[in-house]
Amino acid sequence: MDEAGFTNNGANMLGIANPPVIDANGQVTSAADGYTTPNDLDNNGTPDFQEAGAAATITTQPANQNMIPTQTATFTVVATADTFQWEESTDGGTTWVALADGGNYSGTTTASLSVSNLDISMVNNLYRVKVSNIAFACDPVTASDSAGFISLPDFDGDNVPDIVDVDDDNDGILDTVEDNGVTDRDTDGDGVPDRIDFDSDGDGCFDVDEAGFTNNGNNMLGTANPPTVDATGKVTSATDGYTTPADRNANGTPDFQEAGTAATISTQPTDQDFNFGGTATFSVVSTGDTYQWEESTDNGATWTVLTEGGDYSGVNTNQLTVSNADINMYFNDYRVMVSNIAFICDSGTYSDIVSYTELPDSDSDGIFDIIDKDDDNDGILDTVEDNGVTDRDTDGDGVPDRIDWDADGDGCPDVTEAGFTNNGNDMLGTANPPAVDAEGKVTSATDGYTTPNDLNNSGVPDFQEAGSPSSISSQPSDIEVSLGDNAVFEVSGNATFYQWQVSTNNGSSWKDLSDDAQYSGTQTNTLTVIAARGRVESNLYRVILRSPDFACDPNPDLISEAGKLMFNQEIIPNGFSPNGDGENDVFSIPGLDQYPNFMMKVFDRWGNMVYHYENNGSADPRWWDGLAQGSMVLNDGQRVPAGTYFYTIDYNDGSTKPIKGWVYVNY
Repeated sequence: MDEAGFTNNGANMLGIANPPVIDANGQVTSAADGYTTPNDLDNNGTPDFQEAGAAATITTQPANQNMIPTQTATFTVVATADTFQWEESTDGGTTWVALADGGNYSGTTTASLSVSNLDISMVNNLYRVKVSNIAFACDPVTASDSAGFISLPDFDGDNVPDIVDVDDDNDGILDTVEDNGVTDRDTDGDGVPDRIDFDSDGDGCFDVDEAGFTNNGNNMLGTANPPTVDATGKVTSATDGYTTPADRNANGTPDFQEAGTAATISTQPTDQDFNFGGTATFSVVSTGDTYQWEESTDNGATWTVLTEGGDYSGVNTNQLTVSNADINMYFNDYRVMVSNIAFICDSGTYSDIVSYTELPDSDSDGIFDIIDKDDDNDGILDTVEDNGVTDRDTDGDGVPDRIDWDADGDGCPDVTEAGFTNNGNDMLGTANPPAVDAEGKVTSATDGYTTPNDLNNSGVPDFQEAGSPSSISSQPSDIEVSLGDNAVFEVSGNATFYQWQVSTNNGSSWKDLSDDAQYSGTQTNTLTVIAARGRVESNLYRVILRSPDFACDPNPDLISEAGKLMFNQEIIPNGFSPNGDGENDVFSIPGLDQYPNFMMKVFDRWGNMVYHYENNGSADPRWWDGLAQGSMVLNDGQRVPAGTYFYTIDYNDGSTKPIKGWVYVNY
């Protein structure tokens, strides 16, 4: 009944009535069909009711397929069936729509359904197939399990599966470049291949940045977020990317696959000495490979990047050299930024700010010594104080003469020894502090800056030749000599110059001596009276000691004590010639003036007294000049005749016995 294609009344009879109504021929009349050619739905020439059939069964269910946009997915079933109808559900299997060939679908009534032109909108669609055997009318129709799409990995979420995506992480670097010859290269060993690792080398700096491309803020290429991509997964919403990634240190490894670190400074640069017209080198020690020195001329308010050339060298190294220094540079500041070029995330580290060590201004006149032509304001130019030797230190005290107010260490200020005016603080002039010009030379003075004194004419300026005040350690003493012998007076002491003087009036007046036939050594510490005769008896001699090269001498004219020249009293002349020729004109007895109250009498050979003299304490005895003082034979003031005369001398000292003798008068 059923296989013939007719209505079954439920009791396997024709029609709907049960029992059926039939006519006289036994044909059912209570039916709307029947009695036509029975079905042969498989068209094999045998009616289906005479051809044993069986219900369709599924031996292999359709399986989920990969969702690859723009590609084709094929779902396949294996069944003992001859009829197939594929259906699609877009609501998770609640409703199903039978498919027909055409458009994106083919094989809709076969064992294999092909869905083409896949796009991401289909990812949640389900597919199933109903199978049956057409010649077995009792086959209930069997529906297969539903199958859908497998959601393929899409690391960057750009709807282009990684299997298709040529840039799986949208960092602007092609996956083939990130693999760099090794499938799924994992540079940092974190288990994530570089192609889907935003920081391939694990250094904290993202690949898109290290490659030199624009970062959209989520470590992907461009500025759009999310980025726009094409069918191959390449970012199109960017103006860069997909070029050779940066290798800033040119070592052959892209920066994004070479772990970097920010540069650190282990040794800061330090202030350097300022050498006028010279060079200064500032150095830094760091882990950086890139350096950029900068200069500030406004105390750090603004900074200028230095370039190589002119007065600057090493501006991109760890050592900056500044040459041809002038005073304007003294106030400049310097710093260096260090970084590692292959680590683009290194924003750079600035060093400490450095400059020049403080320039000395020894005389505090506001002019640095390096410019000042008179560093100690003593009126002597530094070049003169150096005297051919840079930073000459005459007294070896570690202080150069140019800043030493007492260069020779003798206690006398240089300004004074140079012969200039001392302002009371060992500087030139009278003003305190002195006024100076732009070169540091004192202007508040009427002298200075001329050749310093060399008062001993030694060729060495007095301020660089240690001096001392004149002094006497041993005074001249009285000298007693025999008539005609040399008399030597000597002083022991310290002086540059000596000047001997003589007094013939017991010190009332003094006269400078000079070397002649009678005196030698008159300007030394030893005076010699040559072949002393009676006329020098009782002369006083003294010496003046002078040390003008020691300008601080408190006694510029140090006068010694006087020494007296005396003759040995036992040597009495036995004759004299009072003829007025200036030679041996008086009867002078050496040493007799040591007895201030002596008395002398002279007699002729007949006993007549021709001369009588009492000294009475005089320091300048009046010796007999051959004139008579009046007698029974000669008038007063008359010359005595040539011949022998006799004298007596009474010393009147209370102890010395009187003496007598003779003397011959000859004209």
